Amino acid sequence: MAKRRAAGHLGSLAERDGGSRGSRAGSRSDSGSRFRSRSSGRSSSRSRFSSSSSSHSSSRSRGGGQPGGLAALKARRRARARERSQARTADEEERGGKLRILLIIGAVIVMLVAAYAAFTYLIPHTQVTITTAYKDSWSGKFIQTEVDNKGTDSLKNLKISVAVWNGSELMASNKESVGDLEAHSNHTIERLHFYGHSLDQYTIVVQVSFKTAGKNHQETYTYDSEPVQSHVWQDEIFEWT
Repeated sequence: MAKRRAAGHLGSLAERDGGSRGSRAGSRSDSGSRFRSRSSGRSSSRSRFSSSSSSHSSSRSRGGGQPGGLAALKARRRARARERSQARTADEEERGGKLRILLIIGAVIVMLVAAYAAFTYLIPHTQVTITTAYKDSWSGKFIQTEVDNKGTDSLKNLKISVAVWNGSELMASNKESVGDLEAHSNHTIERLHFYGHSLDQYTIVVQVSFKTAGKNHQETYTYDSEPVQSHVWQDEIFEWT
């Protein structure tokens, strides 16, 4: 009996010792889990810190990249400003070239007008144009002569005569004593009218005489008509005085 009691007492002690060990092991496992959770928390905080530091460094890198972006933007703006300036310069040069061309053309026109005015009104010269028109119609034939004084001197004692011949037959004639014909003026003699066959050929003789710049002029012009046709003849007397 005593042995059984001793054995039971030892068993109870052993159970107590096992329970205490189990409780200790449990407490140790609990403390280990707490340590692991703390370490995991620390690692997560460290990861958060590293991510925040990386984001901060990336933001710094972005901030550090901003000066380069501003420089590129300024460079583009300067390039655009240069392009606009070059375009304005090209437009101004084009307008300047057109203006120079217009000025040159204007100067040439002014020079030509001045030369024409000097030749017409200032430089002494004799210039007389004689125009004779012949018209053939069913109502008859008409001849008219005009003398135009384009020179700088007047024509003194101007005389004009017109005669129409059909072979040796005088068909009609007219003569006028005009007198003095001033410079840049003209005179037309009375129209000469006669009848004749339309298929015949007529000879028109025009004589002009005058005195200008102390020199006498007497000119004779002969024209032949064509059947059933009208004509205009023009001759000119020109000389420097």
